[in-house]
Amino acid sequence: MSKMAATEKNKQAAGNTGRLPPLRGAILDVDGTLLDSMPMWDQLAAKFLRSRGLQPEPDVNEKIKDMTVAAAGRYFQKQYGLQASLAEIEAGVRELVRHYYAAEAKLKPGVRDFLEFLHRRQVPLCLATVTEAALVRSALERHGVLPYFSGIITCREAGGKDQPGIFLQARELLGTPLAGTYVFEDSYYAMATAKAAGFPVVAVFDASSAVDQASIQKLADLYVRNLTETEAYLHV
Repeated sequence: MSKMAATEKNKQAAGNTGRLPPLRGAILDVDGTLLDSMPMWDQLAAKFLRSRGLQPEPDVNEKIKDMTVAAAGRYFQKQYGLQASLAEIEAGVRELVRHYYAAEAKLKPGVRDFLEFLHRRQVPLCLATVTEAALVRSALERHGVLPYFSGIITCREAGGKDQPGIFLQARELLGTPLAGTYVFEDSYYAMATAKAAGFPVVAVFDASSAVDQASIQKLADLYVRNLTETEAYLHV
């Protein structure tokens, strides 16, 4: 790597590191930040239809992405002639998701090393996620990293990430100062919420948020493509 390229790489990773406070606690997102699971969610509709012996439209995931499970079920019934009740469709989708987290979901590169790095330095960690806690536990337990976390706060109990409640509740669980409690996220809207509430934000690249990368880099205190990159910039 040339000196110029190396300098640019460091610049991209560093972000606004000149004003980063010491790390006293960390709130981490799950999907797209710790787990490489966003492709599953993006392809879930097509996967479900194939599991029922149906050939999905190329853009079916895009068509139903903003629908509730019930609305998507009605679409499957009408568009594909799916002979199943809405309850059966929901159960089928939930089983695909359950199996994925229990047996297939992988950690993103660098996650294990990063969690071990924080654990050795006795930094308390909490999860803040839109995904059901049982699914998260099954995936992280399988990878042997669940014991690193003090708790799991979900949007079901604390509200969506368009409001700061989930992050504030996680910080309360950690018992760490706001200015030293970092939020690690891959989604722009969640980062913006945490940032507005006073949390330092570390942006973790995920392909599912590629369209927002310019805005993410501008917003975040630190931007990385791999969590192990943070070790050079965080003061623990």
